Amino acid sequence: MRRTLVLFKVVVVLSSFVAFPSHAEGRPAPQSDRRDAQAWLKKIQSAAQKLNYSGTFVYQQANRIRTSRITHMLDGRNEIEKLEILDGKPREYIRNNEEISCYVPETKT
Repeated sequence: MRRTLVLFKVVVVLSSFVAFPSHAEGRPAPQSDRRDAQAWLKKIQSAAQKLNYSGTFVYQQANRIRTSRITHMLDGRNEIEKLEILDGKPREYIRNNEEISCYVPETKT
């Protein structure tokens, strides 16, 4: 789950560069643009940890496309994340602070 969450956060970070065309065109960005980009990246990182959100994301790895639904909740002291795999074998990962659980519907425990 950590790997998938890290991948999700990387996708969010990389998508932020779309807002800075000078990076996309290969030209060096002015110093002010670099500072703005760094400030945005810090905001994104903080938001991913401190805000409640839910959404579906799609990512491509080689020639495979995968879809997942993520929910993040923060109730003051506890950080809870739920990651549901939407294609392939169904499974669900839940992280409550540092404790991670994996649920596989086909498996009886």
